[in-house]
Amino acid sequence: MQTHQEVLDVVEIEASVHDDREKLGKPLILTSFLGHEQTVRLLLDNGADINTVGGYFQTPLLAALAGHHPRIVDLLIEAGAYRFDGSGLDLLA
Repeated sequence: MQTHQEVLDVVEIEASVHDDREKLGKPLILTSFLGHEQTVRLLLDNGADINTVGGYFQTPLLAALAGHHPRIVDLLIEAGAYRFDGSGLDLLA
């Protein structure tokens, strides 16, 4: 479990919820992959795009699936993440 200060440190390091890292993608994608639930919630509460695309994992939902974080997957789905890819494939099937 992260402390409040750890969450603030992550956000400060990332500088912006819309910042884009060339390989890892945006902060929401990275924190979804790492399983940092409080940070994911904080980013979403501060306007991070739930369906942002970029980096190796492409989306926060795919990142959470790759990181094996079912609680993050559930959180993202409840927050409105697309669970279907462009061809209609259900990412959770």
